[in-house]
Amino acid sequence: MRRDGEWATVGDVGRIRDGVLEVLGRPDAVTTAGATVLVAEVETALAGGAGGPFAVHGLPHPTFGEVLAVTFVDPTDEPRLRDAARALPASHRPRVWRRVDALPLTPAGKVDRAALASLSDAEPGSAR
Repeated sequence: MRRDGEWATVGDVGRIRDGVLEVLGRPDAVTTAGATVLVAEVETALAGGAGGPFAVHGLPHPTFGEVLAVTFVDPTDEPRLRDAARALPASHRPRVWRRVDALPLTPAGKVDRAALASLSDAEPGSAR
């Protein structure tokens, strides 16, 4: 929690869409090739293409620092997710697509993005 004058903030990001406040959560961001991309924005754009759970996250890259990755559970989601990604600006398009049997979760039940980043490509659903 941070103090900002009389207010306190937890650092969540939100937006107002059609007069409704939409809380996107904390600004998990990936910096790739000099562009900072909010993970929540990419997940929102891809959400219509998924039938099962998926997560957008960063993966280390030797040239770009990080690249955006999508890890998904339902193998039939990949073509729909890729199709939805085509509508994103080039800087926001995932470069790695991986299928796993289940998304790793934190004790609080949220997707464990650190665990996703450390998954080996040798595991089921390796990068493609």
